[in-house]
Amino acid sequence: MKIVIAIDSFKGATSSIQAGTAIEKGIKKYHADNTVVIPVGDGGENSLQALAHALSDYEWVWYSCKNAFFEDSKVAVLSFYDNGKKTCAIETAAIFGLHDKKVSRDTVKQTSTFGLGTLLKQLQMDDYKKIIIFIGGTITTDGGLGMLQGLGVRLHDKDHRELGLNENPLLKIKTLDQNSLDTVLKQFADVEIAVGCDVDAPLYGEKGAAVMFARQKGAQDDQIVFLDNQLQLVAKLLKRDLKQPYYGAGGGIAAALSLFATSVSSGFTLLNTYLHIEDSMKDMDLVITGEGRMDEQSLQGKLPVCIASIAKQMQVPVIAVCGQKKGEVSSFDTYFNGVFSIQPGVVTLPDAITNTEKNLEEFSYQLMRSLHAIHPLRLLK
Repeated sequence: MKIVIAIDSFKGATSSIQAGTAIEKGIKKYHADNTVVIPVGDGGENSLQALAHALSDYEWVWYSCKNAFFEDSKVAVLSFYDNGKKTCAIETAAIFGLHDKKVSRDTVKQTSTFGLGTLLKQLQMDDYKKIIIFIGGTITTDGGLGMLQGLGVRLHDKDHRELGLNENPLLKIKTLDQNSLDTVLKQFADVEIAVGCDVDAPLYGEKGAAVMFARQKGAQDDQIVFLDNQLQLVAKLLKRDLKQPYYGAGGGIAAALSLFATSVSSGFTLLNTYLHIEDSMKDMDLVITGEGRMDEQSLQGKLPVCIASIAKQMQVPVIAVCGQKKGEVSSFDTYFNGVFSIQPGVVTLPDAITNTEKNLEEFSYQLMRSLHAIHPLRLLK
């Protein structure tokens, strides 16, 4: 039996490669099947590690910038050459990731994407001609306005006062200085910027950045309504149709980046231009994918659905595993031959996180016992 394992990281618990290795260990514990573990990502954390795994030559370079709370931090940038072009890749999750931090309504007011703007300035000054930005797993909802401030764009409130740099600018934005924006756009005119997003959410609306994702970042009902209205204002200020897929990723960072990005697309699709995962699926019997939690958000372009879409096109059965499966999402049936939680019973979150790799190994061991009993996999196809 030939099996591809391409599973996302389980946030706060294990990386993509560690999760895949645990599954492989469980498979081989029962039977020495032909397994291939592929580190993958969809724009969220660990996307850089997956990209590095696909490259033959690269280096990690450290840069200083502010995190979401305007604290000094260090960020690892993946540096390499792509077709002779000096290229780098960054993750927004490394700058202002959620990282299971305790959040509240105050988090909405305190956090900004400012650090990304200052980091981009440094990369442009260091003569990178292509910048890949993976967007996902952020604690911010500011429509990317903080990033624009970090780049040097001036924003103003209703009284025409310039907004400060130590709070969420989305809450008070009224106007944008076009001259300062034009200056930034000229500075990046010869830089190719490719943006890869972990969700295909629009900037605003019922499936947008605020309504779908702000609650997990601490926002309350009244704040979500206000943020959504402000994001609609951002679309008007940026003079773009941002109610399209991907622009709501990262709390709307993708919307602001679209001003000077060469492309804004699925994070997995962007990463797969280097991974070529289709080649690994040829002549395979089964694909195993998954992520920490599978729910309605998983259907908005998350990695397991991306993997499953490719597998289905190649007529390879695909199974998803997760730490938590929430809600009755019948649409999963369109993509997967089965979706399974790895939990052995009712457990606390700390215990679930601690035992993630152990449970992945045990699940795959039991899965192989079942599948080998009905091999070949005609029942799945």
